[in-house]
Amino acid sequence: MEAPQEQELRQLVAPHRPQETYIKALVAGWPDLDRAGINTPLRLAHFLAQIAHETGGFTILREYTNWTPQQMCELWPSRFKSRLDPRIALCKGDPEKLANLAYSGRSKDLGNQGGDDGWDYRGGGFMQTTGRANYRAAGAAIGVDLEGQPELIEDGSISLRAAIWEWTRMGCNAFADRNYAHAVGNAINRGDAYAASPPIGAAAREQWLVRAWALFGQGPLPNPDDLALGAQGAKVQALQDRLKELGYAIGSRDGIYGPTLARAVAAFKMDFRREHFVALEPDDLVGEATQRALAEGRPVRVSAARAAATPQQLAAAGSTEIKSGLQQQVAGTAMAFTGAVEAGRQFGALDYLKEISGTVSFAKSAMVPLMDAISWGLKNAFWAAVILGGVWVWTKGRQGVLARLKAHVEGWNLFR
Repeated sequence: MEAPQEQELRQLVAPHRPQETYIKALVAGWPDLDRAGINTPLRLAHFLAQIAHETGGFTILREYTNWTPQQMCELWPSRFKSRLDPRIALCKGDPEKLANLAYSGRSKDLGNQGGDDGWDYRGGGFMQTTGRANYRAAGAAIGVDLEGQPELIEDGSISLRAAIWEWTRMGCNAFADRNYAHAVGNAINRGDAYAASPPIGAAAREQWLVRAWALFGQGPLPNPDDLALGAQGAKVQALQDRLKELGYAIGSRDGIYGPTLARAVAAFKMDFRREHFVALEPDDLVGEATQRALAEGRPVRVSAARAAATPQQLAAAGSTEIKSGLQQQVAGTAMAFTGAVEAGRQFGALDYLKEISGTVSFAKSAMVPLMDAISWGLKNAFWAAVILGGVWVWTKGRQGVLARLKAHVEGWNLFR
């Protein structure tokens, strides 16, 4: 397709007054877009929809952080419970202080190290890249020191290259080809194309997509009947239900066509082709041929060797998860036993039970030890915690062992 023209881009975001650096970058950056494969009407429409939403119609170079207390509570409800939060009040409406409050301490998800990192690495550029770690990764990918000079994200050409890198690494071309707006939006907004929740601002992103398609596409937006990675909805749930009936591991029944479901589809196709020598759609695609095969398919058969497998056999064969679960059970047993022995020693429970056995009514013999045990627990919380902790560790280990054994027996995996 032809490169987008300046007047088309201005028409897309009208009546907004776009930043000129964005318009110029998109016009001059067509070769970069073309090399990244963002060169079909549908791919370009989806790409423009995402960056138009992120930048408020190409108007935002850096994230506005002059949030009100109410907005802080709405944006981060788990961190700010009240508009009267003293931390917000101390910022006195200062955008820099508010950005640092919101972002600086987030090392796990943003890689920020405190100080002014929240302000320095606030959202910027076409994709509103946020956080030291993301600036570092994008900069390394495009050969620009964005971590050392985060203000460079305000340069339209640099920002476009970073946006193309983000789009490409999330595999958005494939989702755009099938008009999977949910997957595209979540890939950009949440960093996970297969998230069950819709992307933040989903309705606005859809509106931008409709506008972009009106400029660069023809006819209605496509709506494929077949399914592939990134699909979501009732058809995907029906696919999950059928594969589960046939004995394949589908993960959660969430209506999202993600990697786990793709593996189940691949396993079904391999089994069906091996038995019937019938060609089905390639890779993760589920079209008419695969749907017919699913309707005809028979449940997977479990071999006798798999059905008789034990946790110990799988551990000996190299299952690290089984080994870990068995070790957890041993550790939990040791913790609970140690706590119980110490409890018995300090409480004298065994001697006490012998003493009252056969000498009082059932109700009294049941209640007195119970009351004394509660009293002991209150006075000796440490050993009570050891006992409970041991039971918890043993239970989690047991659950892990049983889950992995079930996966092996039903043929979902080999040893790991």
